[in-house]
Amino acid sequence: MYFATPLTTDPAYTQSMKPTWHSIKQGIEQLEGRRAWKQVYAPFDQTDPHSKTPDALDSYKLSELDHVSVLIAELGLCDLNRGSNGVGRETELGLIVGEPFIGFSQSRVSRMDKGSPCIIVLSYETPSELRDTLLEIFDRKSPEAEPFYVHRRHEHRLQTVMKGDTCLNCKYKSIIHPA
Repeated sequence: MYFATPLTTDPAYTQSMKPTWHSIKQGIEQLEGRRAWKQVYAPFDQTDPHSKTPDALDSYKLSELDHVSVLIAELGLCDLNRGSNGVGRETELGLIVGEPFIGFSQSRVSRMDKGSPCIIVLSYETPSELRDTLLEIFDRKSPEAEPFYVHRRHEHRLQTVMKGDTCLNCKYKSIIHPA
């Protein structure tokens, strides 16, 4: 899984959200047994430009590392609360290869994100509500029994994100940002 977050546009927001992002990431990594995710790659843990310990990556190496990580992920998760060129590039790259993305935001979201195939955007009230919803989504019997993928369904204008036989657009329609 690839966890995209805005890191440079609003450093105060980044610092305020890091505890929530860490809580989500740790919760996903702690799902039990065969349901567990092999890897959750989160740039906020690896390449945060505001970190006290700077990484040794220049912009070219950073772009390569993040783009490869997006391409090999089964699923993308993205914070869309703040506009971010990096998050936008990562979701667009995922779209090209048909990778499903789950976005979340408490505020307005770009129509480009909401109207893209392969992505659902969840709204939420509190960080704990967001974490609980995401852990419910990511908890699964096994990767083989409930893979995440993109599928065309007659109920939706665009391809939708699926978890096994479950359409996430249908299951979570009460908290999805309107298109």
